Amino acid sequence: MSITLCNSNLDLIWKNITKNPILYDELCANIKKRKNTFGTSIPSNRFSIGMSYEKCFVRFFKECGMKITHTGEKKRIDILFHFENDSSTGLSIKYSSSGSIKIHNSLGLNKDVKFHPTLLIASNENLLLLIDEKIALDYGVDISNFLKNVKDGLQLNRKIINVLKATNYPFIKTMDLGNDKCENISVVDTFEYICEKYPQIVEEAINNSRRTVTQN
Repeated sequence: MSITLCNSNLDLIWKNITKNPILYDELCANIKKRKNTFGTSIPSNRFSIGMSYEKCFVRFFKECGMKITHTGEKKRIDILFHFENDSSTGLSIKYSSSGSIKIHNSLGLNKDVKFHPTLLIASNENLLLLIDEKIALDYGVDISNFLKNVKDGLQLNRKIINVLKATNYPFIKTMDLGNDKCENISVVDTFEYICEKYPQIVEEAINNSRRTVTQN
């Protein structure tokens, strides 16, 4: 199976986002709940909530009827989409509220400056964008001009959002996440409470995760 970045594949992914308004509203509500309850200001929340956002998209695309693989913690690609022509397209999923958009982190000096097609949740702007280098070039935008290789990873300048909007870039959609103040609830504290008060539910969740690992 070849992994391709065909525009037609990205078109199909985007059509599934736009043609399923009820499922999309549920997706927005699920992400909004996590954003406003837990958020990522607490360092220990960042990985778990980031992964939870990915899970929201995994559930959404599966409910849309798409064939996908959640690659999880594998390098740079979060969801792999499988198409009838025996090709697949990988997407990275990123969340950013303000400032530079961290594309990936690196241990030590970063040497990976490749930009993969990215679904960006821009929460302050209440937008979802599917950003692809080749498609952006079709609209006169060179993504490389907005990338910066910093010591611990790769960053994307937030100005890219307004630049793409100004060109009528097609892969931009409102994502109503509101602007409510986050409660900054600790995921770890919540997990520990559930483990103590509801051990049977935790055991059921563990068994379900074991089945998922086995299936994969």
